[in-house]
Amino acid sequence: MVRFLAGLVTLASFAFADITFNCIGYPSTTGGSFGVSIAGAITKLASNESSFPVWSGSVPGTTSAVEYSYVELNAAGAAVKAETFTRKLNQTTDTHTDNEFFERPITRYNITRLPYTYLATYPSKSKAFKEDQIATLHITAPVASIDALNNQPQSDAEVRVDFRFINANTIYSQTNISLQTSGKSSKEFAKQSYKLKFDTDYNQTFFSRPNLKL
Repeated sequence: MVRFLAGLVTLASFAFADITFNCIGYPSTTGGSFGVSIAGAITKLASNESSFPVWSGSVPGTTSAVEYSYVELNAAGAAVKAETFTRKLNQTTDTHTDNEFFERPITRYNITRLPYTYLATYPSKSKAFKEDQIATLHITAPVASIDALNNQPQSDAEVRVDFRFINANTIYSQTNISLQTSGKSSKEFAKQSYKLKFDTDYNQTFFSRPNLKL
């Protein structure tokens, strides 16, 4: 009887559910996409204008103990590239994955803090930048506009862009954001610094911040 109950508990902890998989990726072929591979079976994931480059989809009947990997697909749905490692969910109670970058095996990593060598005021916590994650910034604009901005970095010209911030569990989008080169002497370098400016008059902010420098 005890063994029977223990078996029920084990089954309950890995109950069948629809697990949602989320892959961040940029297809290398026109019309390409991404999929998730489970035990050799590939399920195609989908993306749209409000979520790209995040590709998502549910696989019915999977459990939280599932082992999986992501696959790049061409326009015909055939695999053109596959991850060389397998993934697992963070917790057995999870019903979805993090937003996981294709071919990047680590999404979260705890970095050991270095001790302060002097008394200092600790910086305020940010809702955006998590210490254990590397976020993805997806910025879109006409190629000609970006080329003109880079070719004349000394100018004060700005380009209107669409902005998307993606971390392990957040997709945050804003449209019609100002992008311009940033700095003074740094504008003489081949690799430019940039400034994203959010128009607070139109309720544009980046987690309550009006500017973001890259």
